[in-house]
Amino acid sequence: MRQFSIGLLALMISGCAISPETVKNYKESNKFDSIKHKTDSGKKLSVDDLRVRYFEETGMKLPDQVTTYCSLDDACYYNLYAQAYDLLLSDYRRKLQTKQYLQAKEQKIKNEQCDADAECSRKRKVTQLGGQLSQLYFYVVNTNPYLRSEFDMAFRVVCENAANLQVAGVPREEVLNNIRDKPGIDPDTRGQIVNAASICWDISHNGGNWKEALR
Repeated sequence: MRQFSIGLLALMISGCAISPETVKNYKESNKFDSIKHKTDSGKKLSVDDLRVRYFEETGMKLPDQVTTYCSLDDACYYNLYAQAYDLLLSDYRRKLQTKQYLQAKEQKIKNEQCDADAECSRKRKVTQLGGQLSQLYFYVVNTNPYLRSEFDMAFRVVCENAANLQVAGVPREEVLNNIRDKPGIDPDTRGQIVNAASICWDISHNGGNWKEALR
């Protein structure tokens, strides 16, 4: 606890009541919110630290606490906030776990229903493949900043050819092996081309349009 001023000490010794305004001013002037206190884990934290931690995890403000009866005791002031922090954070985590459990359960039911429906299953597969293709495209283009237009064109040509070959009835492995056997391509680029061709072949096989994933 911070050292009292002579005036405050005299008031306490004489038994005179300290006004709420005086207590408030004392807390502010002595920066109760920033005073570090040792916790059970050995760390030193302040009320400000608790506010920051609470906001970072929950996105909400740690509610102000009624600390009137603590008077000029900074340890009491911190403990009230620490207790509120622990209780509120525990409640938040419990509710979050319950929400996540219910969402997972709901999603499982939706997945099972979609699995049983051929059209839903097909559309879901196309959506998943489209997401993979989009990620691969932006990776390829952004890792070659000085040749973006060239890699963009090459990527699209590979996809167009793979999709056309799928429609023509050429098996996926045959399409990919043709790319694997072409000379003059560095290993990293070859791997990216093979992945792009594979995804675009699968999208076409599932009745989708690979171009939609790059729009």
